[in-house]
Amino acid sequence: KRVRIENVHFKMAPRDPENSDGPVIIDEEDPYESGVAGVDKRVDESVSKRLHLRDAKPNELGPDAFFGVANVALVLITIAYYYSGLVPDLKDTKELRWDWVTFVFARNYAIMYIVYGGYHYLFYQTNYGKSAHKFNPKYPDQKQHDHDRFWTTVTQTWGSMMEVAVLYGWANNYFDNKNDFVSMGFGYNFMLFLGSAIFSEVHFYVLHRALHIPIVYKHVHKLHHRSKNPGPWSGMSMHPLEGIPYLTRMFFPLFFAHHPIHFYFAKLNTELLPAPGHSGFEELMGTEFHWLHHHLFVCNYGNPAIPIDWLLGAHKQIDHEKTAALKEQ
Repeated sequence: KRVRIENVHFKMAPRDPENSDGPVIIDEEDPYESGVAGVDKRVDESVSKRLHLRDAKPNELGPDAFFGVANVALVLITIAYYYSGLVPDLKDTKELRWDWVTFVFARNYAIMYIVYGGYHYLFYQTNYGKSAHKFNPKYPDQKQHDHDRFWTTVTQTWGSMMEVAVLYGWANNYFDNKNDFVSMGFGYNFMLFLGSAIFSEVHFYVLHRALHIPIVYKHVHKLHHRSKNPGPWSGMSMHPLEGIPYLTRMFFPLFFAHHPIHFYFAKLNTELLPAPGHSGFEELMGTEFHWLHHHLFVCNYGNPAIPIDWLLGAHKQIDHEKTAALKEQ
């Protein structure tokens, strides 16, 4: 069956017999690929007889406890990361040498495979995933996982190059980096971490909306949206013309007096959080908000913690009560 709602086409997908809970999820045609005009119009409240959407409510907007806890946890992880010997000594990075450059690349690939591969293994290869809440009961095929793993690795390669440039810049005094993190003061450190977190979300939103300009989408962002039913490896599966601009959000601390910890906080935020954000599951920091963007294309471009989508009429949520009622019918 096909349903046409505000210039966006959908087709019904069969339910996975092993995942009978939750609404029947619809597979969408890529509205850009089909050449349909008006792809940025708001999605209708009732997408089909199987899935209801609604606008976000004001009391559901803005930073929540989860946003705060996740960023506080990331600060602590970053501090441990920095003091654990995973960052080359700046005395060694004044010159570009194979030893420390190779270390940076190897460390980044290892962490990427631990985080992204760990999420993939847990949700898609163990019994934990079978008992967890998957937003789309259907599972991606191995071809998609392989495609996403390759392009996420490519994006991580660009990120490693950028880190090498920053390490070289620190050692040669190109940036205003400080040696003593504690002496910078709690208030300053707090504001720089907070500013970095907010900037990352605003940067992502602006870039993401630009990537949905039809001609840009067709030649660049379409690669990421091949993962209509995303998994962890979809996180940084990006065309280089998307991946490189995306990674520049980690540079925010470099425009201020900063300690390397501030940069690595932004770096880990940028490179690792896409894994849970694209897992396809609710558990362990998964998000229905961004999954719905992959599913419908034309809503939820940013992060609900920064309510730009809501202000521009693009923040949509599944109305689970109405969806459940329709399922019973």
